[in-house]
Amino acid sequence: MAEFEVVRQTVVAAEPARIHGLIADFREWKRWSPWEDLDPQLRRMYSGPNTGSGARYAWEGNRKAGAGTMEITTSSER
Repeated sequence: MAEFEVVRQTVVAAEPARIHGLIADFREWKRWSPWEDLDPQLRRMYSGPNTGSGARYAWEGNRKAGAGTMEITTSSER
């Protein structure tokens, strides 16, 4: 399997620390991510540190939500 990196940027009118906290902690994603509502029975697994570099999130869900994993490799408020 080839490695790849996805990078996206946008400007948000809010304090960086507040936004960073919502992104760097996968447990907070339920509050804002539209993908979290695709399966009411979505199974979530978290590992590593709670926030920032090394935090991991895995999920298993219905056909719409699918299954996958994510890991934060770098985390910064700037």
